[in-house]
This record gives sequence, C-alpha cells and structure tokens, in this order.
Amino acid sequence: MRRVGDGARECRAGQGRPCRLVGDSSGIAVVEFALVAPVLLMLVLGAIEIGRVLYEQQTLDEAARQTARWATTHGSKSDAPATATTTMDKARELAGTYAGLAGTVTFLPNNAPGSTVVIDLTRDHKFMVPFIPTGMFKIKSKATQTIQN
Repeated sequence: MRRVGDGARECRAGQGRPCRLVGDSSGIAVVEFALVAPVLLMLVLGAIEIGRVLYEQQTLDEAARQTARWATTHGSKSDAPATATTTMDKARELAGTYAGLAGTVTFLPNNAPGSTVVIDLTRDHKFMVPFIPTGMFKIKSKATQTIQN
C-alpha cells in the first residue's frame, strides 16, 4: 500500500485513476474563478451603470440650470425675448447628445422682469446592463429663477 497526501486515505495498488487524484489541487483555481468571476463582473458592471446614471443626472441638472439662467437674461424687455419654444430649444442644445429629452418651460406669470421661469427636464435612462430588472427609468431635473431683463 502507498499513501497519498497527508494520510487522507489509503490507496491500494490497482485502484487506478481515482486514487491518483486524491490530494491533487491543480484545478481548484479554475473552479474558484468560475464561482467568483460572475459576481465580480456584476459588481463592476453595476458600478459602471451607477456612474452613467450619475453623469446623466448631473448633465441634466446643469442643462436645466443653464437654460433657466439663459431665460432670465432674455426677458420681455431684451432684444430677443425668450419663449417656451426657444427656451426648450436652448435646453436641448445645452443637454448635448442625449436623445429623448422632454420638458416644459413655464413663465409665471409671463416673461416680464420680476417673473419666474421654471424649467422641468426629463429623460428616459435605458440600462446598458441587461440583467437589471427595471430596464428603464426617468431622470428628472428642475430649475427655477427670476427673470432679470
């Protein structure tokens, strides 16, 4: 008889292949990798997705703020008074390449100096990672400022 490993079990001559594998750890790393890799991949892709959402939210917030600022300097007494249409076009320009940007522009009560402009922007965010169950959600931003000119 011969012993394999640290006395884990006795092997008798003629038992063949299974006896030779006792104490053999050459495939353990592959099995561990196969178990851990999907979890790590989901964590990395989730972190990327969270980064995308935060970036889009920041871009939408900045576009709403800049649009409201633009509208405050283009009141009814300016050379080129702002309308809801021209203000929304400015919001689309400032939001950049994001398709599907929707929103509303409200002048309370009108676009005269001292009035308020409210910019509401919305965009649908579609997840890049297919295993997130919701698939899509809305990113929203709102900015309010008083018209100066």
